Amino acid sequence: MQKSEYFNISRLENNHWWYKANKEFTLSLLDKFLPPKPLSILDLGCGTGGTTITLQKYGKVTGVDFNSEAIKLAGRYPINSLQLANANSLPFQSSRFDLVVSLDVLYHKAVNVNKTLNEVHRVLRPGGIFLIRVPAFSFLFGTHDNVVHGARRFNLPQLREIITRANFLPLRMTYFNLSIFLPTFLLRKLNYQKKSDIQPIWKPLNLVLYMVLKIESFFAQYMNLPFGTSVYCLSVKPFPKRI
Repeated sequence: MQKSEYFNISRLENNHWWYKANKEFTLSLLDKFLPPKPLSILDLGCGTGGTTITLQKYGKVTGVDFNSEAIKLAGRYPINSLQLANANSLPFQSSRFDLVVSLDVLYHKAVNVNKTLNEVHRVLRPGGIFLIRVPAFSFLFGTHDNVVHGARRFNLPQLREIITRANFLPLRMTYFNLSIFLPTFLLRKLNYQKKSDIQPIWKPLNLVLYMVLKIESFFAQYMNLPFGTSVYCLSVKPFPKRI
């Protein structure tokens, strides 16, 4: 990701409509599947820390990112632990974490999808939860993806296949951000947006867009959406089979 984009995210992630609505949807999924006990949590690709700090409601969180600027910016939050690390080779012992969260990480060009999923499987305990969000549909690839060094987008069947192949059991999969799918598609096809999608906007419009996704989030908690600009997958690492 370009260095300027980390600063862009760090100043917007707590108030921008997209970040706020997606963070709340992420937490709503976790609330349905996580046990009430304090957990050991890995935020894989923590970026500038806005989601990492909210995950501490579930237990002790370790945030990792391969970019030192991201770790530096995340340090402004009182996060339990922050480490510079590569998702392709994690510096943690096996079966250490109860929960691994990976938001928009697998699509980055620096990430080897197979290696990263194998590493997550290794550090996650049996019965542990793995939550992924990735950008959806290759035909939505645009300038924003170049700015953040994205390399690939996934549809839901593709994500299910790679998760299953990595020996995870999907519990819930859905598209999200359906409400902004058509505008995003049109902007990408018209090549209107020449930079990152994450930009400051007029406060009343920010509130309206947030409320639109908030309503969508309510329905997405009870049904799988047929398309959207993102795919969410909540899966579990199965317990070893007894012979």
